[in-house]
Amino acid sequence: MHTSYKGIEVYKLTTWVQGPVMLQGAQHSREFRLKRWGMTSARYIHTLYQAMNLAYADRDFYYGDPSFSPAPPIRGLLSKDYARERARLVRPGPQ
Repeated sequence: MHTSYKGIEVYKLTTWVQGPVMLQGAQHSREFRLKRWGMTSARYIHTLYQAMNLAYADRDFYYGDPSFSPAPPIRGLLSKDYARERARLVRPGPQ
């Protein structure tokens, strides 16, 4: 499975090793100008943390245990539209 992030194709293994979490986090974070804030700033770290937290929440519900969870809708979870929707839940940290 893969997604495109800033013009780079990123490939990960499938749900049984939780590969999509990183891909989702990248998709969510692309909605913010992280580079502008600097990677050691509180705002950068806080925003990235929230984006990854949303990806892990999806992992727990959709593909944390494929034997018991709903069928994983990976294509939808990795879509740019879904990433924009989830990114609306992120509140960038202090400046």
